[in-house]
Parts: sequence; C-alpha cells; structure tokens
Amino acid sequence: MDQPTRPGVRKARTSLVCGMLSLILIALLFGIAALWNPNTQLTHMIGIVLLIGSFFGTLLLGVVGIILARRAKKDGYVGKVAEAGFVCAMTGAVGIGFLLVIALFFLLLLALGYRG
Repeated sequence: MDQPTRPGVRKARTSLVCGMLSLILIALLFGIAALWNPNTQLTHMIGIVLLIGSFFGTLLLGVVGIILARRAKKDGYVGKVAEAGFVCAMTGAVGIGFLLVIALFFLLLLALGYRG
C-alpha cells in the first residue's frame, strides 16, 4: 500500500473532501427548497427525507472535516490542503447551524400565530 511522504496528508485530503461535500449538501438543500412542490404527497415525502438527510449529512461532514483538519495539523502536516479543508468544513457546519436558527425563528413565528 502506498504510504504518503508527509505526515497527515491523508487526513488533510479527507478533511478537504468532507468540507467540500458539506458545501455541496448545503447547495442541494437550497436546491430542494427552491424546487419544493408540496402539491403531491410523494414529492412531499421525498422532499422531507432529502431535507433531513442533507441537514444531518452537512453537519456530520462538517464536524468530521474539522476534526480531520486539526488532526492533520497535529500530525505535523504543513500545507494549504488542511487549512482549506478546515475552512470548507467550518463553513458547512456554521452555515447549516445558521439555517437551523433561521428555520427555528420562523417556526416560532408560526407557533405564535404570526400571519404577516
């Protein structure tokens, strides 16, 4: 099996992939929300499953990417790949957290009876 020449290379690359996938899932989340058609029950169920899956997938990939980027730095990796992985993963995790806060705010408004 091929061993990397620098310590932490695989962790750095994996953190970058996880970060990029978390950003892709956020884009998928916005795409699902933009194409939402609640008129059919099948579309409604598939949409809910995809929304929940992309939410938890983004959160999981973001956290894993952050952890791997930190471990790559701890192992002695010097390079921009781990930093890029950390930034992408952090953007995904913080972005999905921000969307969750916005969604909870609107649910609270609906629960309080706001019909604006």
